Amino acid sequence: MAIWSWKSRDLPSRGGQRGPHRRCGRDAEMPVKHATASAYVFGRFPTGWRLGLVEHPRLGRWMIPGGHVEHHESQAQAVLREVKEETGLTVRPLGGASSPAAG
Repeated sequence: MAIWSWKSRDLPSRGGQRGPHRRCGRDAEMPVKHATASAYVFGRFPTGWRLGLVEHPRLGRWMIPGGHVEHHESQAQAVLREVKEETGLTVRPLGGASSPAAG
């Protein structure tokens, strides 16, 4: 499988504060850099190319792999890590990154 492209979205920063997690309420460190990265993952099979999706554990929806960028990594590193975490696959990028315009 290989990454075709990824998209990112910047979110407001919380400056590395500690506090209750917004979903479960447990004490957690909030990442300094709030951005997300996701990837279109394609696999080549004898019958043709397939798009790889993951089922969101809470929502029960099929989605492209992705998640938050950690404070110490680039968006490219984050998307490779997220794909590995969510699918167990090691992938290689085939295309460039795209980032939506702010606004």
